[in-house]
Amino acid sequence: MKEVVIIGEKGNDLEREIFGEFLPNKVVVLSAEPERHAEFLPLLQDREMIDGKATAYVCENFVCQRPVVTPAELRELLS
Repeated sequence: MKEVVIIGEKGNDLEREIFGEFLPNKVVVLSAEPERHAEFLPLLQDREMIDGKATAYVCENFVCQRPVVTPAELRELLS
């Protein structure tokens, strides 16, 4: 199962990418304020945007890949 965390405002390009294709067995967490929600959603702990851009974190089997900021990078991590 892939766990995907997207930090940024709703409707960003990374969000469109993750929901644009069928990807079974995924958990997606979206947040514009991860520090506020981390208490209830541990996946959000220590997650932040890079250079003020929406940022995606993809994790699997308790290991997270490097954070990415473009749909192409996210697509690569999901494949």
